[in-house]
Amino acid sequence: MKFLEKIKAEEGDVIVLGSRPAMGKTAFFNYLIEENIDDRKVVYVSTDTKESILRERLSQNLRSTIKDFTLENLKIWDFTDLKGFSGGSLLEHFEDYDYPKGTILILDFIQMLASIGTDAPKYQVIDEILTKAKEIAINNSFIVIFGSQLSRHVEERQGHRPRLTDYSGASCIEEIPDHCLFLYRREYYDPMDKPGIAEIIVAKSRRGVNDNFIYLYDSKEGKFTKELNTGNTYD
Repeated sequence: MKFLEKIKAEEGDVIVLGSRPAMGKTAFFNYLIEENIDDRKVVYVSTDTKESILRERLSQNLRSTIKDFTLENLKIWDFTDLKGFSGGSLLEHFEDYDYPKGTILILDFIQMLASIGTDAPKYQVIDEILTKAKEIAINNSFIVIFGSQLSRHVEERQGHRPRLTDYSGASCIEEIPDHCLFLYRREYYDPMDKPGIAEIIVAKSRRGVNDNFIYLYDSKEGKFTKELNTGNTYD
């Protein structure tokens, strides 16, 4: 079963995945693309990585899993494509492409999108982006997924386990989405603590999902490789 099915994501949903920098968020987005590229259109918007680099990473991953090598269902936008847009107008622009129902829009990351093309307060723009994303997801039967930074309060907390209040920039990040997720790796803070293990924490789910998802993670390759189990902890 694919990850989006496990969290009971439906067309019309908005999802946010939060993590600290270099935790592996882009790698998990690549994992989602790999799972869905055969039967869904996927649009990926990156605010900090060039399209050529993203395509190369995905190409290598798809080859390594011996899948039919095709990226025809993938459209990538990088930061060079975002000139002239604000976060909200970019979302509206996607409606003009007549993407099919079930299209997955992945936008990494929302705080950077909120700073493009506007001087308005970031919390206000993030609220507008999430509200617009929900409207577009419902009207077009899309699934919209945002990456989000987490505040530095995570670093100060014993155990460093993220909470809903850790989303950076606006409280609406924990209020508007249908699913709020976190990516957490203990080895990020201590290389000897659960090396090679990553956890996707389901902090909020409108469908009542309360399990967390445990994966093998290759930090050298920056790649999610295998789900280990589903549960509440990985002690």
